[in-house]
Order: sequence, then structure tokens, then C-alpha cells
Amino acid sequence: NNCNSSTYLCSIFFYKKNMILIIDTTKKECLVGIFDGKKIDAKKWQWGKDSQKDTGTEVLENIDGLLKKHAVTLKSIKAIVVNQGPGSFTGVRVGITIANTLGWSKNIPVYGYCSQKSDLGKILAKVLKEKKKNFSPVLPHYPKNKT
Repeated sequence: NNCNSSTYLCSIFFYKKNMILIIDTTKKECLVGIFDGKKIDAKKWQWGKDSQKDTGTEVLENIDGLLKKHAVTLKSIKAIVVNQGPGSFTGVRVGITIANTLGWSKNIPVYGYCSQKSDLGKILAKVLKEKKKNFSPVLPHYPKNKT
């Protein structure tokens, strides 16, 4: 770290430049979160229970709310991590479509993880260490015996 000012200002710079957006819409309980390198600030809600809005609108509004809460924009997001499934057919596709669209539009790397095989903490640690800088799409994951 080549910061010459106070540790506080250095940590704010790290915080604002190394945020990771998390999206999980694979189950009835949906989640969007922002990981700042130390902790996850997440918003959870139930499909159709907490709102009459469709899942896609709810995801986007919650992402917008978290960005505003942290006083950042999508430019501050280093990467997007999305649960690839398995899970709800529609839910998996909603989350992946939003992650891929945001990633493509802002050239943010998108990482997928399978909730049955991967630990989110390990995925976040890997993303912070990687040097991936460009968008590449993520696809849904389903067990081999399902379509």
C-alpha cells in the first residue's frame, strides 16, 4: 500500500474501490449484498411476501439502496458474485441476468458460484486476490440429471 496519508483515509480508499456486489436469487429468500473486504452488508427479502414487485425489480431496487447507503456507484464495484444455482428455475435466471447485464454494461468481472459446492467466504477471498478486469458472462448451474 502506497498511501502516505492517515490509515483512515487509506482504508476508505480500499473500501470504496474494492467492493464486491453479491446477488443470490436462487431460493425464496433473496439476497443482495456489498462486501467491503471485511464484512457483508446484505439486504434479504422473500419472493412475493415482502413486496408485490417482481423479483427483478426488487433486486435492482435493493442494489440501488445498498449503493446509496454506502455512498458509492457501480464504478466502485470491483466484481459481481452471483449464485449460479441450483435453485428456482426463474430465480437463478433473474440473478444471473442482472449480474451479467450490470457486468457487461460497466465492464465489471462477474463470478459465479454453486451454493452446494462452494463457500461464499472462499469465493470472496479469491475474487479479492484475482486480477480479472473484464466482463465475461456466467451461466446457470444445474445438476446433470436436471435441465
